[in-house]
Amino acid sequence: MQGRWLARVACFLCLVCAGPVPADDAGPASRSLVLPAQPLSESLRLSSEFGRPILFASTLTRGLMAPALKGVQDFEEALASLLEGLPLTFSFTPSGAVVLAPREVPAERERPVPRAPEEEVLVTGSHIPREPQKHLPLQLVRLDRADMELSGIAELGELLGRLPSTSGNQIQVHNLNQPLTAGATTFNLRNLGLGSALVLLDGKRPARAAVATAEGETFVDVGNLVPAIALERIDVVHGGVSAVYGSDAVAGVVNLQTREQFQGLELVLRHQATDNRDQADTRVSALAGKWLRDGEIRWLGAFSQLERSALSTEDRAFAQQTAFSSLGFPGTFVSPNQVLADPSCGVGNSRVDLETGFCQLDISGYFDLTPEEQREQWWTRLEHVPSATQRASLTLAWNRAEVAVRASPSFPFARHIPEVPVHNPGNLLGEPAFFYGRVRGVGSPVGDRERLSTRICGGRDRAAHAPAVGSCQPLPQPQQR
Repeated sequence: MQGRWLARVACFLCLVCAGPVPADDAGPASRSLVLPAQPLSESLRLSSEFGRPILFASTLTRGLMAPALKGVQDFEEALASLLEGLPLTFSFTPSGAVVLAPREVPAERERPVPRAPEEEVLVTGSHIPREPQKHLPLQLVRLDRADMELSGIAELGELLGRLPSTSGNQIQVHNLNQPLTAGATTFNLRNLGLGSALVLLDGKRPARAAVATAEGETFVDVGNLVPAIALERIDVVHGGVSAVYGSDAVAGVVNLQTREQFQGLELVLRHQATDNRDQADTRVSALAGKWLRDGEIRWLGAFSQLERSALSTEDRAFAQQTAFSSLGFPGTFVSPNQVLADPSCGVGNSRVDLETGFCQLDISGYFDLTPEEQREQWWTRLEHVPSATQRASLTLAWNRAEVAVRASPSFPFARHIPEVPVHNPGNLLGEPAFFYGRVRGVGSPVGDRERLSTRICGGRDRAAHAPAVGSCQPLPQPQQR
């Protein structure tokens, strides 16, 4: 309490440096002043020289410096010189006292703030149809019907494989690369994986294949979606549009558009063969379309059948003697001190390697560059279009593919190498030895891989720009570059 009382007394003494005096009792009008440059609170003590009180709050002069004064000046001139350039002003009271106050800074004239331009906010993760989605600034590669016919390619997988942005497609697979997916045609955009590009048929998502690759990747078998004769164009969007379609579209989108406006009948017979006539493809395709009731009822159907003969690696010189296995037929006895090939080595493509002494097997002739294949496809669609903004459709598709896959001879011992004891009659080393070889011969087994698939898809469009009812969405129309 005593400290607070002393502070109030000190503040009052700062506010009133001198008692008020009448104006007529003031001292001489001018004085000879010599004041150095010092804090303003010290220079204001000139009030005692002129006998005029100066009232101010100590916070007003804190940190302010007064200039030096020298010469004869009256009280008002001296005070104006001290406050020149400082944010303070003074005024006189009726009693003759001087009061210091903060100088009023004139407010700057308000300038009109320019209105910010309106910006469009695009929510890319919404399923609400928007007009800007039809003009996305993405690169689009389009192959129309004229491009397909000019290329001379009747296989959809081969046509997609010719695109410069595709790499790692799996077409005409065999036992060397993907034995589990023989007869399937997969699409790999920018080599980011078979499941990284979204495949659409007429803007709708088809189901994935029932099998997976040896690496566990799932994919859409584009070879059994629709016969190539029923396609109007192929649109390939390069660039990630996963914000709209999900993680399936990391690498882009491929949309297969059918010939919706086709009416009539079209038959195509195509036969192609190698120069040596040792491999040939024969394909029969048909397309039919009919509109009823001025286009309110629309039907479109397609059929395709393929007969493909095999092309073995033995038929091409560049593929011969390109793959050797150190596990031949019958095999090789190996002990810590000796390596001895079985005396029967030499059957079929087996031979004894003179450098290592192992019985080797040339397995390059046990595979097909083009496997034997038979494929049959049926596809049909029925649409009801009562108006320009309403459409209902039902699509049926059936596909059968049978592929003959030739494999290498009987697989050798891999995980467990058998040990032949010394008393075994076949052991010619006279000591325990391991046997590296094949025990079931060197014949080339052939396995038939048959794939059957049936697809049923139905939907109803509420408007020409709205997505179809169900799990299907239309493909946006990007700008073509």
